[in-house]
Amino acid sequence: MAVRRSAEPTFLDAAMASMGSARRAAFYARLDALVPWDQLCAPIMSLPCYGEAPKGGRPAVPPMLMLKSLMLAKWHNLSDQQLEDQLADSVSMRRFVGLNSGDPTPDATSFVRFRERLVSAGLLDTLHEAVLGHLANSGVLVCEGTIVDATFIEAPKGGKSADGTPTRDPQASYAAKAGRPHFGYKAHAAADRSGIITDVRVTHANVHDAAMVDEMTRDEVVAVYADSAYHKIERRTALRSRGVLDGIMYQRRRGQAELTPSQAAWNAMVRPVRVTIEHAFGRLKRMVGDRTRWRGLRATTTHLQLSVIALNLRHGLHLQR
Repeated sequence: MAVRRSAEPTFLDAAMASMGSARRAAFYARLDALVPWDQLCAPIMSLPCYGEAPKGGRPAVPPMLMLKSLMLAKWHNLSDQQLEDQLADSVSMRRFVGLNSGDPTPDATSFVRFRERLVSAGLLDTLHEAVLGHLANSGVLVCEGTIVDATFIEAPKGGKSADGTPTRDPQASYAAKAGRPHFGYKAHAAADRSGIITDVRVTHANVHDAAMVDEMTRDEVVAVYADSAYHKIERRTALRSRGVLDGIMYQRRRGQAELTPSQAAWNAMVRPVRVTIEHAFGRLKRMVGDRTRWRGLRATTTHLQLSVIALNLRHGLHLQR
């Protein structure tokens, strides 16, 4: 297989062994100890770029180096160019991805191409499922129901270019919630009760919160928890007919002044379970921000999927500790 080999460690690498951020190095060491990187990278080896290199062509960068680099970009909220710069400067990051002092640093374009290859081959879903499988085997994935919710992903509103045409993302859309306008996209997510995000979909911002819930919970057999925006008699009936606990909060009907005592009590029981996904959204936005730097639905979906994979690895590490 045409995979680039790392340079042999030198005296300089030995001299730099104790350099770098101790906190980062400890975090990366825990990840290396607990995450089966070889297993996660196995499907990536099926990409054509890891076949035989054409005569005179350069070997491909090892998939583990590239995957770890994409995870670094998400954990530290870096653009592709910033990732290249950090890998060139940071001793602890280079050590984590497997770069010795004599190894060339992949450039920003290499990350763009690698990410596009993952998307074209449908490997992001494969990676996501592999991470969930690892977390399940580690005992941190709690299969006691699915919690669903949606959140806005803001996009820059842009301005006007020199010729007067708008620069904002043409695929982003407007929506309002609680009287506040939003421009961008909407992330629909499902999580387990430990806060691991098990599914994520991206739509335009003006799509209703409940548009994806039936698809995302089709295989759930225990319980579905959601806020009152997901209330629908037909949905509740369908869940109960499958023997699935209906953990959807109630909302007032038209003309109903207030919830009945039983509905209010039910909402009070569901609320502390449902808030788990709010915490997951909070962790996600603290990690990568609440605004997308990417244009278009496809690119936003790609980067959100990678962000969720990175978040699950980091949160899974926290849960394992």
